[in-house]
Amino acid sequence: MSETKRLILLSLVAALLILAISAGFLAIGYALEPVMGKAWLIYAFMLLNLFLIRRKHLLVEKAQKDQSIQDDK
Repeated sequence: MSETKRLILLSLVAALLILAISAGFLAIGYALEPVMGKAWLIYAFMLLNLFLIRRKHLLVEKAQKDQSIQDDK
């Protein structure tokens, strides 16, 4: 599989994973809304965004490291 196809497939899988995680947080937030109110939903999405930003940062670092290794060869 070419590198471009692999990256496109990886991007699609990552997007689906983000959607699934977001849907899960949304479902949990709506289930707990009668107990905790809207504040819990906002807090959950803030945590989700922090997790996704950190994950993206780690993926970018790994891609840069892999690219530098390939450039050295």
